[in-house]
Amino acid sequence: MVIKKDTMKNANNRSVFQTIINKGPISRNQVSQELGLNKVTVSNIINDLMKANFITSIGEGQSTTSGGRRPELVQLNAKFGFVVNFSVTDDQIEIMSNQFDGRTLEYTVTQSKAQTLQQLFQNICDSIAELPDFETQNGLCGISIAIPGYVYRGNIIDSPFKTVGNFNLQTALQEKFEVPVVIENASNLSAVFEQDFSQQELVNIISLTVGKHIGAGILINRQLYKGYFGRAGDVGHMIFKDDCQNVPLSQLKPIETEWSEQRVLEKLQDVLGKDFSLKDMAQAYTQQDPGVTKILDDFCYHLSLIVNHLIISFDPQMIFFNSEIINELPDLLRVIQLNLSYMPLVPPLVFSKDVHFSALLGGCSLVIHNVLNMEHIRLILHH
Repeated sequence: MVIKKDTMKNANNRSVFQTIINKGPISRNQVSQELGLNKVTVSNIINDLMKANFITSIGEGQSTTSGGRRPELVQLNAKFGFVVNFSVTDDQIEIMSNQFDGRTLEYTVTQSKAQTLQQLFQNICDSIAELPDFETQNGLCGISIAIPGYVYRGNIIDSPFKTVGNFNLQTALQEKFEVPVVIENASNLSAVFEQDFSQQELVNIISLTVGKHIGAGILINRQLYKGYFGRAGDVGHMIFKDDCQNVPLSQLKPIETEWSEQRVLEKLQDVLGKDFSLKDMAQAYTQQDPGVTKILDDFCYHLSLIVNHLIISFDPQMIFFNSEIINELPDLLRVIQLNLSYMPLVPPLVFSKDVHFSALLGGCSLVIHNVLNMEHIRLILHH
């Protein structure tokens, strides 16, 4: 369905709505004091938001110390509708449905053999058709897709999926479901998640995602920085050489060919056996197994090279690490910090708030912003 968003065209309307989303449940008087707006103006805006079902009343709050009528409290209407978010790779599709305050309604994973964008389109349509009735007022309101690759103005430029003809995945989904569709690089969405699902004031941050690929989601002044063609943050394709011999750059391998998380896990198989778990890896490292220690220290060294360049290039407030290996073995983050200790200023290096679902939740946030016509406005969502 198409949502009428005229209510959000006025700056005061947006400010009132933002305050209700971020600080609700809240009274009309509190909104007026927070924004310095006339009480009548605030009350009229809140009435319009309630008529549009964007917000809802939850009843009366505490009375003031001087007594009198208890104020009505309002908050975002989480059941306004739902959004469905996909994280796709060459072998599986993760599907998460969320209500309008960000909270998860359902999460599933399906195996996928899609090789083209047309096949991926059909898989997404089938997944949406199988969703239960979430009993929301407006049903499906938006779709987001996290991909390994980069996107330029809605067009997928690089991904595991081939494009046949002039097929455009975003356009096809928008025409079929008549809702906004956001397609974005998974690392970029992880950075959005770290900001929008946090109470902290995060202005300039980087989310370094280490999985099958290595990517950096970059937020500058709270906005995604994607570069001109959408390739900013594709740090897994950085090239480094270990000797002084000059060779053509085309002969140098991108860093992720040897030091992506998937490649590191393959190397660990030679030491720990094919069926090892991350807990086995952590235990072997703690016990200073020489083979495991060598692989993981080299892993940390190459990540430190990437982080060095990110700090010099963007001077971030904080760098989040999104890695299953580092999440299981926190000591590795300290190794990276020690590797960078020669630098005069190193921002806090911290763990992602959710290694598993950050890209899905970042997509959830972007598409909710789009549906509400609140792009580039800070909204604090819940997880």
